[in-house]
Amino acid sequence: MSTMEQIRMLLAKQKEQNSQMQEQYEREIAELPKGNIVTKQRNTCEYYYLHYYCKMNKKATSEYIGTDKSIIPIIEEQIEKRKQLELKVKDLEEDLETIEKMLKLSHKRTDKQIKQNNLRAQVKEVRAQKNTSPKNMPKSNPVIE
Repeated sequence: MSTMEQIRMLLAKQKEQNSQMQEQYEREIAELPKGNIVTKQRNTCEYYYLHYYCKMNKKATSEYIGTDKSIIPIIEEQIEKRKQLELKVKDLEEDLETIEKMLKLSHKRTDKQIKQNNLRAQVKEVRAQKNTSPKNMPKSNPVIE
């Protein structure tokens, strides 16, 4: 196995691993809350809302969380985890683009090498034919009896 084939195999394996990680992260992201927590004060009571932009209806949306202040740090932690996972997905997407480019280049180089090798073989064949043509054959000395 050539070095180029080994590199291609490693790149393909890395691409598969990145794709699997990206899918896993995206599943985790779907389960986590997005946006930020907004507090609204009415009289002496604080009400908590999860505020985010909804892409489907293209509107800012608020979901009521409640008045229990003890749950807020948990939700904030989940929001932070979601942001970290989103950054990881973005990095994986960039890595996948780079791997795709490298694989494409390796195939182009291989195709180019094949063409060059075919051309070299044709040149050798033409040279071999020229060397075996009758005018290039050594003249034999006729035997005189």
